[in-house]
Amino acid sequence: MIQKALSKEIIRYGISGILISLVNLGVYTALVYLSMRYEIANIIALVLSRIVGFALNKYFVFRSTSKGHFWREFWGFMVARGLSGLVDYFGVILLVDQLHVNEVLSKGFVMIFVIVLNYLLGKFLVFQKKESTNEPSVKSENEQKYFSKNPLRTGLVQRFANRLISEVMSAQTRTIVSDSASVRVDILDAGCGEGFLIQSLHCSVPDRSLIGLDTSQTALDHAKQRNPEITFLLGSIYALPFEDHSIHTILLSEVLEHLSDPVAALSEVQRVAASTIVISVPHEPWFRLGNLLTFRHVSRLGNPAGHIQHWSYRRFQSFIRQNLRGTARFYRSFPWSIALIDQ
Repeated sequence: MIQKALSKEIIRYGISGILISLVNLGVYTALVYLSMRYEIANIIALVLSRIVGFALNKYFVFRSTSKGHFWREFWGFMVARGLSGLVDYFGVILLVDQLHVNEVLSKGFVMIFVIVLNYLLGKFLVFQKKESTNEPSVKSENEQKYFSKNPLRTGLVQRFANRLISEVMSAQTRTIVSDSASVRVDILDAGCGEGFLIQSLHCSVPDRSLIGLDTSQTALDHAKQRNPEITFLLGSIYALPFEDHSIHTILLSEVLEHLSDPVAALSEVQRVAASTIVISVPHEPWFRLGNLLTFRHVSRLGNPAGHIQHWSYRRFQSFIRQNLRGTARFYRSFPWSIALIDQ
């Protein structure tokens, strides 16, 4: 099925490429034979072909189904095509001026390379593709992160998740709880969202008791569907429904940046934690810069709508040390910062 869908997409891209190339080459050739300088003719041909190309790629090739992302895709497409346009423009100049290739042939050679480049940029960076019917619909920022088609983003997210899981598993092997009788739950994922991390945790430590907590019932419904064997609770991190020091390890992944009062949240987490707290936040300004480079949240300069707190790596270290007792260790997993606090 995947190969079949991919082959159809490539065929559609081939058809659109032919149409775009005809516009590009046709305008360029006509202007050159009308005695216009080839540099100016090239610019005019590029602009017209970009407009046609956006419509064909969005509605015909990749069949973007995203709503409310028209301008994000439009500007993302224009920036991507601007980059490939530089290759197109200077490539023609290089072939004509330096290698003395025929003007029209030079345009044709460069276009072959640019067509391949544009496909990769459109598929992995610009357009929101239709998701497989076997996957839940992508709505939240968290789900988009885990269902991303960008291989670089997927790799960074997987490395980050593996690091968090490794730290939680390591904490489970340490026996530094002064009153082990007070511990009722092994791991709490506070702000579990749709249950991606807790699903991996359950696979890694199936013999441990896990609870996921979130303020969003919609997110919890997805989490329960994904993890029917795990307990999930609707609740606030400002008032955790647990006794003092009753949770061995608490995971707080990408939560603090959403909170109006992160200090109060840390105080409540420390009340409940018996051994270890694992915290992660976006590493700014690199997190926002990464979003901008992949054309995400461009109107907000790369800042996701729900992020109201921002920390650099050093500010995050200072913030944790000022508001949590215990021994703190810090790690980078670009573009996130991670803190491990032993009580």
